[in-house]
Amino acid sequence: MDETIIEKLKQVQLQILDDFVRICEENGLRYCMCGGTCIGAVRHKGFIPWDDDIDVKMPRADFNRFVQITTNEDNTDFFLDYHTTNHLYTHNFAKYCKKNTCFIEPNGLKQAIYIDVFAQDKVPGPDFTSRSPIPIMIHKLDALLTVRREGLDGRDIKTKIIYYATRWISAKSLFKWEYKLMTRFENTDAKYYLNYGSRYSFVQETIPISEFEPYAQLEFEGKMYNVPGNWDLYLSNIYGDYMTLPPEEKRVTHYPQYICFDTTKDDRYNK
Repeated sequence: MDETIIEKLKQVQLQILDDFVRICEENGLRYCMCGGTCIGAVRHKGFIPWDDDIDVKMPRADFNRFVQITTNEDNTDFFLDYHTTNHLYTHNFAKYCKKNTCFIEPNGLKQAIYIDVFAQDKVPGPDFTSRSPIPIMIHKLDALLTVRREGLDGRDIKTKIIYYATRWISAKSLFKWEYKLMTRFENTDAKYYLNYGSRYSFVQETIPISEFEPYAQLEFEGKMYNVPGNWDLYLSNIYGDYMTLPPEEKRVTHYPQYICFDTTKDDRYNK
């Protein structure tokens, strides 16, 4: 894909990020950059050169408040894609999107240009994450929802059997069960955060709340944004030596099949 299109994509994602931050600041909501976006802020003061997405996360209470605000807000430029706004949605995190855009994932999934917004749920600690059946159940439910979203192509026979055995259960009901499990410790004094939407090990993602807050700020593409207070511990826990560039063959860009920056003017999109 033409690099100028990827650069334009990044600029739209920054617009989405700035509106996300606007909502957080106007409503006293906590957030921080996470994943590769946090690495980019630390190592490059912006996007990782071969990366093309933005990830942020919020404590569950703030995440739920953000969902409530954006579900009901009359915003002319941006919208929330989540269970509260899309009955076909199947992720356990949200996407904040730019209206009148189109982004077709490598797997063919069509959506608007977006940033990912994850929730941080309270958990008792690493022992819980590694030994309790709850994280395993959450992972299984999320995998089942993923199949609902992406289809059965390439899936093993076990996955197909589970899919057909449970297809009578709505995605909405599956997510309700998953949500109840994810938020089991929300009103307790649990001292750790876990991002159940992460593609990394849940054990790696189990980090003391005190290492996140208060937040620090780092530069990202010319502006200052929140990052975990102890961003070094957070990144080291997940990535190890995150300051060393990976070999070129592992520098993966998630090139979409198709991008449209204004669907109202794109004949291909409207056919």
